[in-house]
Amino acid sequence: MIERLGFAGGSVLEPSAGIGHFFGLMPAALSAKSNLAGVEIDEISGRILRALYPDATVRVEGFEQQRIPNNRYDLIVTNVPFGAIKVHDTFDKDLSAKFDIHDYFIAKKCTQAQTGRAGGVHHRHQHARPQHSSA
Repeated sequence: MIERLGFAGGSVLEPSAGIGHFFGLMPAALSAKSNLAGVEIDEISGRILRALYPDATVRVEGFEQQRIPNNRYDLIVTNVPFGAIKVHDTFDKDLSAKFDIHDYFIAKKCTQAQTGRAGGVHHRHQHARPQHSSA
């Protein structure tokens, strides 16, 4: 799908990479023309990600700990984490503690994608806005 939107290769970031499903599902021809970077906070998932994609740049730490320049990536794609927690970001202070984690991921990746480039977010609708009970 991303090829139909005009992405033909370049720098790719997956900021909540898990074990790299988006990397693994990328067409081989497109992957060969891309520099992959993944961020994963979970140590075990991050080690699996490194083993599966040895040519990718993998950082095993929180996305909020990344000092990534704005307008750095051609494509950012992720399955954002969800929860009603605020993220403290020491590098992007304008985003720090202002959003729930899912909105934070979307806002931060918007600043890191190059102007006119692509980004994709995968989410399940029922998780996008938690329902609160008043009972």
